[in-house]
Amino acid sequence: RAAAPVSEALRAPPAAPMAAKLWALRRQRGHPLTLAEYVEACLTDEEHGYYTTKAPGAVFGATGSFVTSPEISQMFSELVGLWCAATWEAMGSPRRLRLVEMGPGRGTLMADLLRGTAGLPGFGEALEVEMVEVSPSMRAAQREALGVESGVDRAGGAGEVDTEDASDGGTSRFGPRVTWRGSLAAVPSGDAVPALFIAHELFDALPVHQFRRTEKGWCEVMVETADADDEHDTKLVLSPGPTTAAATIAERRLAAMDAASAADLDALEVSPAGWALAGELARRVADDAAPGAALIVDYGRFAPYGATLQGIRDHAFVDVMESPGDVDLSAYVDFQALAQAAAEAAPTAAVYEAVDQATFLKGLGIDVRTEMLAAAAGEGSESAAALRSQRDRLTATGADGMGERFMAMAIAHAAMPPPPMSGARYAPYDVPGGGAGEAARAVAPE
Repeated sequence: RAAAPVSEALRAPPAAPMAAKLWALRRQRGHPLTLAEYVEACLTDEEHGYYTTKAPGAVFGATGSFVTSPEISQMFSELVGLWCAATWEAMGSPRRLRLVEMGPGRGTLMADLLRGTAGLPGFGEALEVEMVEVSPSMRAAQREALGVESGVDRAGGAGEVDTEDASDGGTSRFGPRVTWRGSLAAVPSGDAVPALFIAHELFDALPVHQFRRTEKGWCEVMVETADADDEHDTKLVLSPGPTTAAATIAERRLAAMDAASAADLDALEVSPAGWALAGELARRVADDAAPGAALIVDYGRFAPYGATLQGIRDHAFVDVMESPGDVDLSAYVDFQALAQAAAEAAPTAAVYEAVDQATFLKGLGIDVRTEMLAAAAGEGSESAAALRSQRDRLTATGADGMGERFMAMAIAHAAMPPPPMSGARYAPYDVPGGGAGEAARAVAPE
């Protein structure tokens, strides 16, 4: 995608309730906000954040901003479940397996995954499901999808309610117990229980920084008030010179690619939050006492981007400055940067290059699954036609096809066989300094 010019007048409407809070933060900082601070506040602010305050129906599906692969077809989640079960078998079919989904949306993926794998001997009995979710309304939708009564353990007794990590849980109608956590850090680790992690359309919602190459060096795109007399009026501006973030994360990302590619860039978009999360996943699956694996599925490519951050509302793209807190914000995922961060964080992790979604799903058998379901529905029926249409939508190639725009990347313990449909093992660049994690910490908000 071509680098987007920095607008001189991208303005938020005065009625946006998030705006006053943003500019209270701006006054506290004493300088314009980074784009990453703006995105994080707009999406996750406890009072006005898009994901934390909107009802699930206002975010996902036909009535929301976008539709995800699990909501297009149950087959997507069933095949992710097959990936999990095959990886579990490659791990030696451990008696206990922690299955962690981060950013579970309405719970559709996990519900179809558990239903689809219920007949696999031993797999369901081994599962201990962890849902990482902060939104109360999303948790409610997930509990409904999974058949877990709020605060009640269907196996008998009260479900876990832990104010320390904001967890709660119970037994799902599919069998496995489900526990909700407020963060990945709250998910247990170091207890010798192996884990599989699923992150579907999570990384695209993490904050990003943007930079432009200028005669002064790499300058950063910032968010500033457009009118000194109106704190609700916002615009994007370019820093007068290189910022701390430009000197750390931008230069670090450039160092982890070939010199010719770096020289050709005049804009760069990076997500230190994504680097940090990929690194944490790598450290967790690389635990020698409990080898595990992670699957990341999102739209992006195995290469850097210039400027892809966009607003999404009612299934259409809108300006990123429009109605802060009422519009979804999303950026394409730089999978190569995630692979680099994961490899640096855990030398005993094997990081695999991303493959396109069409390759991933076809390799797991989506064509066979489609025809099985179509036959059961009745050849020539509307249901059979709908199933094939769903399959085609998930695997379509071309510039706008989900099969090409979406990628799947695996991270696993190096001693394990490669997970199903993994790409080639990633060979990280030798980047001097503290690595991606250190760079991400250097620009973390105060």
